[in-house]
Amino acid sequence: MIKSFINLNNLKFNKIRIFLNKIQPTFLKTFLAKYHWSKNDFKKHAIKSRVVEGMVKEDWNHKQKAKNIYDKITSNTKQIKRIMEFGCNYGVNLENFLNNSELEVTGIDINTVVKNLEKKYSNYKWIIGDETALQKFEDLHFDVTFTSSVLDHFPDENKVINTIKNLKRISKEVYLFEPYVEGVCGDVSYYYRYEVEKEYDLKEKLENNDFKFGKNSFLWNYDKYLNDLKFSFTKKKFPLHLSSLGPFYFEYRIK
Repeated sequence: MIKSFINLNNLKFNKIRIFLNKIQPTFLKTFLAKYHWSKNDFKKHAIKSRVVEGMVKEDWNHKQKAKNIYDKITSNTKQIKRIMEFGCNYGVNLENFLNNSELEVTGIDINTVVKNLEKKYSNYKWIIGDETALQKFEDLHFDVTFTSSVLDHFPDENKVINTIKNLKRISKEVYLFEPYVEGVCGDVSYYYRYEVEKEYDLKEKLENNDFKFGKNSFLWNYDKYLNDLKFSFTKKKFPLHLSSLGPFYFEYRIK
């Protein structure tokens, strides 16, 4: 009885959070999201297994994910001299590239932890900034640019599209490791997966549909954006972990 009462209260509280999230204007969501990610050091959460709100157990490891990204990019793209990650946080995804001293590696993030690798690697350049920092680079400056679970935390769809355009402008090749669910576009923060199924009238159930999407979770229609931009791309499944948006990630390779 007590457990049922607690679960009911949690569900009601979650409904309130979804409602408050719905009525927030996009500019406020963007401000709050940037503030959140500017303070969140992923290194403190690396190599952990934890229960999120008593339900979702994470089973992922930052270093293994970084190795998967490194293997994917280097197996596809052989000639890399300059590479940049947009939204790199403390830089775990870049370290495998940095171990090759001949590569010029750049990291951009709104969190100050982006500069932490500077003392360890002489071939590392860092920038503290948001998507506007991309504008300072010349066309095709990089051989490769990539994101990993970054655009899915952008509340503004137009900024997502413009960021993709800028990444492609400054780079010969772009990799987006971002989540996609067919038929869903927009803010899914705090929703349980079964609620998203109902909200968007999905024909197929989502994996582990009693799991919940986390804070600042956005599903965008990358297929449409890339087609509208007339970019040539390939798409392959690239799941990152079990919780929140994790199972729904794809590798978008834009040439």
